[in-house]
Amino acid sequence: MGEIHGIDPANGANQMDSAILGERTLTLGLGECRHESSFEAGRIAASKALSNLDGESTAAWALAFAGGRHDPEELMAGLRSELGAIPIVGGSAVGTISHATCSYQGDECSVTLFPDGLPAPTILTQGGLEDDEKYAGLRLGANIRKHCGDDQTVLLFYDSIHSSPPPVLHVGSKLTEGIQAGLAGRDIALIGAGLIGDLAFSKSFLFNGQESVRHAAVAVILPPEIRSHTQIMHGCSPISEPMEITRIDGAQVYELNGRRALDVLLEQLGPHDEQGVMQRISLNLTLGEKLGFPLADFNESNYVNRLIVTGDPDTGSVTNAAKISPHSNGVNNDE
Repeated sequence: MGEIHGIDPANGANQMDSAILGERTLTLGLGECRHESSFEAGRIAASKALSNLDGESTAAWALAFAGGRHDPEELMAGLRSELGAIPIVGGSAVGTISHATCSYQGDECSVTLFPDGLPAPTILTQGGLEDDEKYAGLRLGANIRKHCGDDQTVLLFYDSIHSSPPPVLHVGSKLTEGIQAGLAGRDIALIGAGLIGDLAFSKSFLFNGQESVRHAAVAVILPPEIRSHTQIMHGCSPISEPMEITRIDGAQVYELNGRRALDVLLEQLGPHDEQGVMQRISLNLTLGEKLGFPLADFNESNYVNRLIVTGDPDTGSVTNAAKISPHSNGVNNDE
């Protein structure tokens, strides 16, 4: 996951973003850096973020995301050299994006600082994703419920990579199913992502506020004074007629319309070289479920799209980044 933050296009300097709390306007500190040294990337990004905080504010906690080439312990050390012992949540990202730059080189670091004028969040960590994502989610959801009221916003980040190679992912849909069960009807806005470090799905790391962890999920319960506004923008559009998933096992799809799923997807690509074909599929195609009336005009907010991680030429199956509904009904192009 990359972080979107403000850059002044006129001079490339980090601009300041704001949060409105009652009658007060508080400034967030934003900073970014590209550096091959993990320590220096963290230190410089944190220093820039501090310089953009309101002069009367002190950093209370931080969100930090960095490219997968970085060493998480060295990166955290660099962040701590400037920020001290404040909670730091975030982790690995394929890249970062801002108003002025977009980088996927793996050496990026992006930091957002929240000032002490905002009420502090509650940060919860739950391990055990390698054993059972749904049970881990159940425990995390129950813990969230203890600390969170209706209509509050919770940021959720989790370590995506179970093992690699070949890439085996923690199934995010199982995690969120467990969280919803643990919430037991508590109505919250749950926003976040699974973290990966590169497009090969070979690595990931997660910051839980204090340290780098693996096979875990972190929930940041924002105070009621901070409200969230969301919009679905996945940038995909349908390129196939509706299809039926005729054989499926969790996140692994074996058949579409009674045919090998991999063969169907390869047909959507058109002429192709065998070498690197799976990378083309994973970067360009998704399986999408259309919600609502099947014949309604296209609206990307009506689609739940599942990223295709890998395929198996022997079985003809494809594996998605999350468990997919058997009723998913089309192939989408990632634009």
